[in-house]
This record gives sequence, structure tokens and C-alpha cells, in this order.
Amino acid sequence: MPYPIAKLAYGLRCRLHDLAIPTERYQLQIAAGISTICPPIQTMHPEPAKLPSFTYQDGNVTVSRYNVGKDDPVYYSDYLKLYNANLENLTTEPFDHFLGIKFLELHNSRVSKVGFEKLSRLVSAGNILRIVVHENTNASYVLKVSDLLTIFPNLNSISFGRVPVADTWMTEIQQFHEHRLTDFDLVITLEQFFALSTDDLVAFLQGQKKGFHLIMEVEQTGEIIPITLDLPNFPYCKLVTGFFDTDMDYDEELLQYKDNTRLQLQIFANGPIYVWFL
Repeated sequence: MPYPIAKLAYGLRCRLHDLAIPTERYQLQIAAGISTICPPIQTMHPEPAKLPSFTYQDGNVTVSRYNVGKDDPVYYSDYLKLYNANLENLTTEPFDHFLGIKFLELHNSRVSKVGFEKLSRLVSAGNILRIVVHENTNASYVLKVSDLLTIFPNLNSISFGRVPVADTWMTEIQQFHEHRLTDFDLVITLEQFFALSTDDLVAFLQGQKKGFHLIMEVEQTGEIIPITLDLPNFPYCKLVTGFFDTDMDYDEELLQYKDNTRLQLQIFANGPIYVWFL
């Protein structure tokens, strides 16, 4: 239902326009049901934005291929990539020109709980469904899954690439009984892998909603040591292409497991890939 913003004095509506960021101006127009409510009109670019890449340098964030000045339109994009950022120092610009973001990729950035909280206020935390974090330059912060699930409550996919993650990730996820995660991908060290309890891992997976997918990539240095898991009670396969959905297209036997909870194990960027079906 349109909000009766049009009944406000013209001067107040103009002041609203001055105070609001571009996306807020556009949403005010939508709420009012008329684009001229807060002059001048805040336009929406007619085409969806194509994977905007935000790069942080010298305290400023720039966006490749897009104009994000005061008089430029807002853009609709469901995907955003951010490079080399200190999340705690981010400002509304140029995030204030993008609506609809659902998927976040953070590359080589300084992340922290406070930083994630700051980012959540810039992108509408409740809309975020997937987060990918590659490399954390903050050596003092070991990433906790509970931080992400608290700050971004509707996440259904988390992927960590070469990011130190607290060993308590299973118990952290289990604490969120109503979480929406369906896909969880992390890289662990060889020491972390050998410290895992197979019984705890199976209990964790069986405690998730049917269809949950866990990918564990084991990073090794020096001579590569073959790895596997002793799970004799569950069917498994060795992937040919490295992607279950792709293999399933060529192997009809795998179709019977497409809705199963899956555990995928592999050596990071090397070696065979095994999948167990629970």
C-alpha cells in the first residue's frame, strides 16, 4: 500500500530527497506510488547491473563499469564482488547506488565481526543468501560461522576459500536450529582434518535438513598425503568432473542421490574428489 508521503509539505519532501541516499530516494518513490514525490526524480537503470566489482584502495571504494555520482541512476544487481577492503572502514558510497544484492563475494579483504556488521547495514542483511570469503587479511580474527549466521540470518550458502575458520564450526551451526543453510564449503588444514571425529561429522550431517551439502577441502603443504574417510555405512562415488550436478547428467545411477544430504571431500585444488550420500 502506498504511503501518503505526497501529503507532506513540498519543502519537507525536498529535504527528504537531500538527506536520503539514492536507493532510499528510489524506495521513497515506490512507497509513495509516484516518482515525482521527492524531486528531482531518482531513476533506476533499465538493465540489471552485470556483476559490479567494488575495489577498495586508499580508503575509497570504486566500482568498475558503473557511474555512481550524485545524479546517476540506481542499479539492480543480485551479485556483488568486493576486493581488498577493510570492512570496518566502508562507507555508504558507492553501495548506495545498488539494490537487490543477494550474493556477496569478498576477496583478499580484512574481515571481522564488526566489519560484517558494517557491511550488513550497507547491503540489507536480510536479503543476503550467499557469502563467499576468499583470503582474510585480518590475522587477529578467526572466522566464526555463528557471526555470519547472526548478522545475515537468511543465508543458505557459505563458502570459505583459504580462510582460517574456528574449529567449532559444526557446533556453531547446530546452535542455529532454524538456520537456512543448504550449502557449506570450507578449506581446512591437514591437522584440522585428522582432528575431526567421524562420528561427530556424521551426527552433524544427519542433524541437518535433508539435502544439506558439505564440501571440505583439505589444504596441504609439501608432499601430498592421500585422504579419505571411513564411512562404510553410506554409499559414495568418486567424481569425474569434480561437480556432482555435472556428473549426474552423465551417470543415471547418481540421479537416485540428487536429493540426499552430501559430504564431499577433496584435497584443495588437487587430487580425487569423493562424495558420500547420507
